[in-house]
Amino acid sequence: MPQLGSLATTLAFLTAVLAFAALAWGAYRKDRSLIHLGYRALDTVFFLVLFASALLLFLLVSRDFSVRYVADYTSRDLPLLYTISAFWAGQAGSLLFWELILSIYTVLVLWLYRKHPHLPVISAIIAGVHIFFTLLLTFLTRPFDTFPFPPPDGAGLNPLLQDPAMALHPPTLYLGYVGFTIPFAFAMAALILRKADAEWIRRTRVWTIISWLFLTTGIVLGGQWAYIELGWGGYWAWDPVENAAFLPWLTATAFLHSVMIQQAKGMLKTWNIALIALTFFFTIFGTFLTRSGVVQSVHAFAESNLGTYFLVFLGIVVIFSVYLILTRSHLLKSEASFEGILAKETSFLVNNILFLGLAFATFWGTIFPILSEAVTGNKVTVGPPFFNQVNAPIFLGVIILMGICPLIAWRRSSPGKLGRNLLVPGIVGLISFAAFFLQTHRFGVSLAYASSVFVIASILYDFAIEAKVRRSFHPEEPVPQAIWHLMRARSRKYGGYLVHLGVVIMAIGIVASNAFKQETTVKLEPGEQAEFAGFVLRYKGIEFQHEPGKVIASGTLEVQPSDHGSPSSVPLWVLRPAKVFYRTADQPHTEVDIRRIGVDDLYTILAGYQTGSDKENFATFKFLYMPGVNLIWWGFYVIIIGGLFALFGKGKPRKRKTRRATS
Repeated sequence: MPQLGSLATTLAFLTAVLAFAALAWGAYRKDRSLIHLGYRALDTVFFLVLFASALLLFLLVSRDFSVRYVADYTSRDLPLLYTISAFWAGQAGSLLFWELILSIYTVLVLWLYRKHPHLPVISAIIAGVHIFFTLLLTFLTRPFDTFPFPPPDGAGLNPLLQDPAMALHPPTLYLGYVGFTIPFAFAMAALILRKADAEWIRRTRVWTIISWLFLTTGIVLGGQWAYIELGWGGYWAWDPVENAAFLPWLTATAFLHSVMIQQAKGMLKTWNIALIALTFFFTIFGTFLTRSGVVQSVHAFAESNLGTYFLVFLGIVVIFSVYLILTRSHLLKSEASFEGILAKETSFLVNNILFLGLAFATFWGTIFPILSEAVTGNKVTVGPPFFNQVNAPIFLGVIILMGICPLIAWRRSSPGKLGRNLLVPGIVGLISFAAFFLQTHRFGVSLAYASSVFVIASILYDFAIEAKVRRSFHPEEPVPQAIWHLMRARSRKYGGYLVHLGVVIMAIGIVASNAFKQETTVKLEPGEQAEFAGFVLRYKGIEFQHEPGKVIASGTLEVQPSDHGSPSSVPLWVLRPAKVFYRTADQPHTEVDIRRIGVDDLYTILAGYQTGSDKENFATFKFLYMPGVNLIWWGFYVIIIGGLFALFGKGKPRKRKTRRATS
């Protein structure tokens, strides 16, 4: 049976080559029969990859340990959920999963745009991406390789990956990564066919937003997994693989902003083409970092021979994109020019520059250790302090701009009018800064808080102004109803506002959980207690629980407020951080226990323990209090709601008046 999987991936590679050749030559010769052959070949790739994926999933669930991949990532006692998630846990399976998503996206494009005149060229570009990934599956990392003598049981899944968030994190991340192939293909096809107007942007708006939402979801789920499973009390460490996912998010976010300028004013055409090409480049670059073995990361796969092939493909993407942009630059001239510094167009441009600054700083900090090791033989570590010091001020600029942009007019805005619009939000922001600074005496933290409050006030102020205008025409409407009608009528604008609101909520959570985090490490014997962050935590002892394939050692803690009554009082909570000993793992796995207290978390870690005689019976705990950390997850939910509102709601983009560009 595994041989059928290998045959399917090989045929998928050959069929992808046929599809590319038929579509490229058919588009060049305008030969409809060749073009239709190419379409059918891409359909065939989809069915072959779907068959191979279903077969691998069947082999995993049936525990066929004659297949090397199954033996490496599953075991007989592995729960079904994690047996299924083993599909994308390893190198070969994750690449097959990537190709499966690309195949699904491809047939959707063929069906949705079957009458689009650019479809043959678009499909040829997508077929080129299929060739690369099916080549890897056929010749380099084969998911259906077998053992001559199957082991009786498998090695099991890494305990770090046995978490619901990690079961969802890779699929959502891949759905975002792979999704950007579609707008990239549309953009490059528009250049090839010399049709570089805003049509390709209009056609790919849905693809871009959906891919961005999936990528955002994948990044946040990865942060939740790190927070819960890695047992260190953090959610983002500027790890190279984390950065690799963050890079396309930054450039895609810049792209989503700048396309509004092209649709409204016919400007930034070259900029938009370059941004979507850069986003696609970063999706492949992130895959290269994860799979090449050039970086050491808890998120990365083991060292492999794939790095060279990814570098070659990245080179092809760069040469292909740059050549088309340079040779079609005359088609990308702006239809209008910037008419003043105080204009919405200018604020969008500054926003894009800031996002690209973030992307460059993150990219440079990520690749510098690789370059230093290649040139000098010594790897220079670039840690969180570098990223925090460089990126924090740029992020602050982005947040402040989010508050200014909604209140600034298109084309040009007079200083007086802009000042009047910013007066109320500005006063709210200044009062917030004074209040935070008097309480914390920390300038940077107070500025970050005040900037976030300024954005929230700016959004609410714009809502209030628009609602007032609407109620002047519909005085019978209550204010909430007026706001709802506004949001439905201009869903793109107000969906974007909700996204901005979610971002600043997340920003407040990030600042609070980093600036005011409390932590301590204590060594306790049974019956002893420790006071921490307004709580008394009393250690009761270690409890052992035997489950299939693992033993759980839990340290029981009874928690009461510090001003609570006697030690015999009923505890407010009982927390059980643990060490889990898996049969298939050499080292114990840390399971934290977290108590949610509003927007804060009481985070407990069992760092170690010893049982035996009374003198040797103790446990070491690490306690953290994370203020505001849940605002990060709540802000994410607001972002998703805003994104979906902008995606599926009504509303038309602003009509633009073409103006002659000035030199």
